[in-house]
Amino acid sequence: LNCAGRLMLSSSRNRTGNRIDILDGGQAEMVTLEFTGANRCQVTVAGTGSLFRAVEARVGTSASAATMSVSDGARAETEVLTLGLGTANTSQLLIDNATFVSTNASGSGRFEIRRGSVSLANGATLTADSLCITNTAATTCRLTTTLGGRSAGVVLTQDDPESLDLQVPGGVQIVFAAEPAEVLKPLWGLQVPGDQVARLAGLLADGMITCDTTALSRVTRKRFGVHYDARADMSFIGVAKKVFGTYLLLR
Repeated sequence: LNCAGRLMLSSSRNRTGNRIDILDGGQAEMVTLEFTGANRCQVTVAGTGSLFRAVEARVGTSASAATMSVSDGARAETEVLTLGLGTANTSQLLIDNATFVSTNASGSGRFEIRRGSVSLANGATLTADSLCITNTAATTCRLTTTLGGRSAGVVLTQDDPESLDLQVPGGVQIVFAAEPAEVLKPLWGLQVPGDQVARLAGLLADGMITCDTTALSRVTRKRFGVHYDARADMSFIGVAKKVFGTYLLLR
């Protein structure tokens, strides 16, 4: 599917279930995708090699909740994505074992949640130039990433405090659901470039970012926090790699 303009999905009382399914290596490219969610409008991208690409995607533009899912090795790319332009609080973007990218060459890509929720699971990643969750009137405005034993979740590309604009308490939730699979590597759920430790620690202290570490052992929780990796020049929220001591034996 190749659309050089705007593609809009909507439906009436008599026509329900309008949807786009991009499956098993299929591809769809367009300038703008907008769908209202009325009467079960849905976009599904699933399967290795499947690709959805748009300059702008607007998910949920009416009073009816919309759902977009990207799963099973698929990939979605936008420059700007906005979830919940309408009044429905339950629109969803589900990213499961898949990759979502919201960037552009100038670094001004934007991923914004106005209403509804975004879920990342099973190694899913969201890479964006900026992440914005600013609608304080929408109590269900949230991004949740659930980690197994390997790093995944949100990766921001810009070394700029304004690239992470969170004004909704609990707007980002990171769930560490398993022990690290590799103790010599960090386990992170959110990563930003540069030394932004103070910024991330402030968002944690203010409750804009919350973390669930109940599945981690007491020993592992000691390594949990906000860290700066000088070698990679990035800051992250998660579990630092384990550092083994050295000793010298003299005979």
